[in-house]
Amino acid sequence: MNLTTVNRAADNIRILAASMVEKAKSGHPGGAMGGADFVNVLYSQFLITDPDDGKWLGRDRFFLDPGHMSPMLYSLGQGHTMAVGCAIAERFLAARFGEWLSHKTYAFISDGGIQEEISQGAGRLAGHLGLSNLIMFYDSNKVQLSTMVDAVDAEDVAAKYRAWHWNVLEIDGNDPEQIAKAIIEAQGEKERPTLIIGHTVMGRGCVKADGSNFEGQCSTHGQPLSASGADYAATMKHLGADPENPWVIFDDVKALYEARREELRAIVKARREEQAAWEAANPELAKELHTFLDNKLPEIDWKAIPHKANIASRQASADVLGVLAEKVNNMIVSSADLANSDKTDAFLKKTHPFAKGDLWSSPSSISGRMTHSAWVRTVLPTNPSSRRHSSV
Repeated sequence: MNLTTVNRAADNIRILAASMVEKAKSGHPGGAMGGADFVNVLYSQFLITDPDDGKWLGRDRFFLDPGHMSPMLYSLGQGHTMAVGCAIAERFLAARFGEWLSHKTYAFISDGGIQEEISQGAGRLAGHLGLSNLIMFYDSNKVQLSTMVDAVDAEDVAAKYRAWHWNVLEIDGNDPEQIAKAIIEAQGEKERPTLIIGHTVMGRGCVKADGSNFEGQCSTHGQPLSASGADYAATMKHLGADPENPWVIFDDVKALYEARREELRAIVKARREEQAAWEAANPELAKELHTFLDNKLPEIDWKAIPHKANIASRQASADVLGVLAEKVNNMIVSSADLANSDKTDAFLKKTHPFAKGDLWSSPSSISGRMTHSAWVRTVLPTNPSSRRHSSV
């Protein structure tokens, strides 16, 4: 790793993130500036995508949980739950079609996201299922929008995730060598999802007009640097940019990412050849896979599904789910521990719950055919009196 170039690339991201917020006169520069190191290492060395086809099946997935850090991603949401769902889908497919299509799911999360109640349910499920293909980077900069984190939260995050059966690593989240080492270790984990707790600095690189340090300040979280107490022009100069023309990609940074694009093309070429060989050797499975990818459904005679008169809607749903369990091989149903009450057990009776290491779900024989459908239940982080179920 050429640390000079890698650090220059991260600074380049910081420059662009701060400048777009400054120009828009609104936004969140501080977190993006602190998290730039991880995203730069991930994208320039580890994330596998096809530079020429953004929808390639075998690509790694990346989810940005904190929307306020979008300037970091633009310089190159519901991240917790979407990432966990994506990791489940990856294992679900790999169990059916083989490890040739395996890939990693990365998520970038933050202090606010860690505190969101929905992240608790997602985290527990990921640990329970042993989703070792899931790698989350927790940008722990100790700053929130209005306060420092310790004003509202004293939780031991590492202990919480370890209790959920996660592999937890703690590093200096602004050190590219520690970041790379942690990602390599996470990629080698075979039993658990990984949380990389990266201790970062809010507004990394920010200075005042006199050049004195202005990093780690809550004020840089949610407004342009010029309104935060930092000096925008001085910060640009400190990071190596011309404040009059900050929209420049440094030549060595261009070269870094051009080299990565060529590496990725070679990786993707080999992976596509592997897929082609698999499809040639497994034509029926390949046909089924493409049916999944093309969003094609089997023929279903909806009017032929029997319903008794005056039944509850959940029973009508159960009648349909029983048919779908027999016919739709890529369907996953989830329920908040209420399967026998909300009647999603009509699907479960013809399959069985996901378990760690078993996302194929040992399909049962139904009417002389094998169904590859699966069922998974989750406990939603809501008050028991207001639990809901959902199917996906």
